[in-house]
Amino acid sequence: MSNDRTGTPPTWMRPSFAAIVAAFFIAMGLDLEPVRFTLKAVPVSLLAVGVFLTEPRTRFRRLVALGLLFGAIGDFEFGVFEVMLGAFLVSHVIYIAAIVGIDRTPKLHLAVPYLAVGVGLTVFLAEGAGDQLIPVAIYALVISVMGWRAAALVGELEAAVAYPLAVGAAFFIISDALLAINRFHIDLPASDWLIMVPYLAAQGLIALGAVRCRAE
Repeated sequence: MSNDRTGTPPTWMRPSFAAIVAAFFIAMGLDLEPVRFTLKAVPVSLLAVGVFLTEPRTRFRRLVALGLLFGAIGDFEFGVFEVMLGAFLVSHVIYIAAIVGIDRTPKLHLAVPYLAVGVGLTVFLAEGAGDQLIPVAIYALVISVMGWRAAALVGELEAAVAYPLAVGAAFFIISDALLAINRFHIDLPASDWLIMVPYLAAQGLIALGAVRCRAE
C-alpha cells in the first residue's frame, strides 16, 4: 500500500557511504591490505544503520536494514566460505520477505530467465564446487528468486523505487556469479574489482530503493 511515507534518511548516510567506498577502492588500488580489510564491511554497515534510521521506520525499511546487516556480516573475512555464504543467504531471504511484503504480483514470465541463470550457473560450477555444490545450488536458487521478485516490482511501484531495487538485485547476481566462477572454476583477472564494484553498487541501490519506498 502506498502513501506519503517517502523516507528521510540521515544526512550523513549518502556522503559517508560514498567516502568509505572511495577509500576502500583506493586501498585496493594501492594494495593497502590492512586498510582494505578494515574498511570492507563498513560501507554496507553504514547503509544498514542509515536505512534503519530513515523516517518513518516502516516494516519494509526495517527488513531491508536487517538484510543489509547480514550482508555486512558476510563482508567480514572470517576465512570460512560457508560462514560468508550463510550470511548472504540469510540476507537474500530477508530481501525476498521485504519485497513480497509490499508486492506479490507473480509475473512468472520474469522468473524464467532468473531461474535459468541460477540453474545454469550451478551446472557450470558443479565439478569445481565438489562437496559444496548443494549449498551453492541453494544459494543460486535463493538469489535467483530475489532477482525475480525485485524485477517484478517494475511497473507495480514508482520507477524511482522499483528500478533501484531491480537493478540492485541484478548487480548482486552478477557479483555473486563472478565470485563463484573465481572460486570454483577459474581465477579471474582483477577479481576483487569485478566482484566488489557490482556488489557495492547492488547494496547501494537496494538501500536507495528502500529509502525512497512509500510502502509500509
